[in-house]
Amino acid sequence: MKLDAKIKRVIRKDEFRHTCGYVYKDGVVIRDMETHRYKGERFEKEKIYSVPGEIKVYIHNSNGEGPFKGRLVFHNATMLLDGIKDIKIYRNNTSDAMKERGISCDTVTIRTLSGLEFGQDIFSFLCSDISIDNSKAMSVTDWA
Repeated sequence: MKLDAKIKRVIRKDEFRHTCGYVYKDGVVIRDMETHRYKGERFEKEKIYSVPGEIKVYIHNSNGEGPFKGRLVFHNATMLLDGIKDIKIYRNNTSDAMKERGISCDTVTIRTLSGLEFGQDIFSFLCSDISIDNSKAMSVTDWA
């Protein structure tokens, strides 16, 4: 799944302020907030860029959650600039030390089109750049 040049420009322009990326199994949606000033007043307008296409999302250790049907929210949309080959989600990861403290984490590993692979551990008590929303079936077409 590759993003076109226009959408890449939108992500680079805003970087970490307002741009969010939503990854579904059937594509990517980029949400941007444009800000304008007119006669001293500030106006914001939401712009949606939708890129349909198939993305392979694998989920492991789901404890009955089933296959991935929801979305991943990228609060840092620059992670999507290189394109997505596939995504792997590992639920309920724990080490012995984590078990003693009663905590676990989810891990999201993204493999880009150029072969770069990076992951993010998601703890419930810390902020992260990626959120997993697999509570119901979602699609790129939900934004239309």
